[in-house]
Amino acid sequence: MKMASILLLLVVGLSGECFAGVSDPNVLALGDWSESVDNGNGFKLRGRLLICEFPEHRGGAGTDAALYVELQEYSDSVGAVGEVHWSPEALTCELTDRSGKTVPPSSEAYGGPVPEGCWIKLPSHSSMRLRVSPYAGGKLSDGGFGIWASVMDVWTLKPGDTKTYFLSGKFTVKPAADYKPVNFNWVWTGTLKLPKMEVSLRKLRDVK
Repeated sequence: MKMASILLLLVVGLSGECFAGVSDPNVLALGDWSESVDNGNGFKLRGRLLICEFPEHRGGAGTDAALYVELQEYSDSVGAVGEVHWSPEALTCELTDRSGKTVPPSSEAYGGPVPEGCWIKLPSHSSMRLRVSPYAGGKLSDGGFGIWASVMDVWTLKPGDTKTYFLSGKFTVKPAADYKPVNFNWVWTGTLKLPKMEVSLRKLRDVK
């Protein structure tokens, strides 16, 4: 009985990511994990793209949907705490259609606040979702959806759009030379190639 309980716990633990990805009502779109990238000293990181929706928490009555990057510590060894400089500006994205043709950004303007860069710490077996989008976009009042990868990289899916698209990205980190970490071996640098994430107006507006 004891062995059976241990095996059950192992199965649940290994399957947790799948269960979380399927049941999380906040996730409107979810990409695959990238290949892990080593910083040259044993600290590995991998990432993926998500579009998540959360209740507005500053007095608004609706919800806020935005593009996120999830970063996960993926080193072969355990125990150390890795450091990563997060910045939305370190991410570049591309939207393509089913044929692989690049979809040009929409001509949108934005003059409000944007997420700021910061240093984050990732202990072993941890992950963090980080907002990319400016505080705009998401579900639009006309029935469309705005995918905001930055102030300039904006794609607007118009009401009635039935096409399927794919959003991919590259996240590149090169910390400032004047940063003084506790241990340079656990500061991540490199480029994550974030796999394509399927997006469509139907899923972004309807899936809950």
